[in-house]
Amino acid sequence: MHTLLIDGVAIAVTDADREDAEALFSSDGFKDDLKSLTVEGRPLWDGVAAFTVREASEDEVAVFDDFEDGDFDDEFGEDDEDAAEGDDAEALAEDADEEEEEEDDEDAYEVMFLVPIDQFPEES
Repeated sequence: MHTLLIDGVAIAVTDADREDAEALFSSDGFKDDLKSLTVEGRPLWDGVAAFTVREASEDEVAVFDDFEDGDFDDEFGEDDEDAAEGDDAEALAEDADEEEEEEDDEDAYEVMFLVPIDQFPEES
């Protein structure tokens, strides 16, 4: 598993190998998402801050595994009702599931944000 850091802050973790994680996190679509998603009203990425991909820490792997298992109680002090605002976490999981269905199963990876996203865009 690998973690995306933006300006030194852990933002997202994926189960992709390093090469695929770097490709995923540097893709135009993902970068567009980072510019449109917000935390406390601020975009996750300003379009210029440095990206770094590193191996995920044990804590990040544990949070990712808990999320995949449907357990939103994580080691970062958030509980089921507060973790990524609960509904947002579920929306992220639903969005990831929908995106996976659209992609070839061999190339599909899970991505989980490590920061509380204000709101995920509604599907049209």
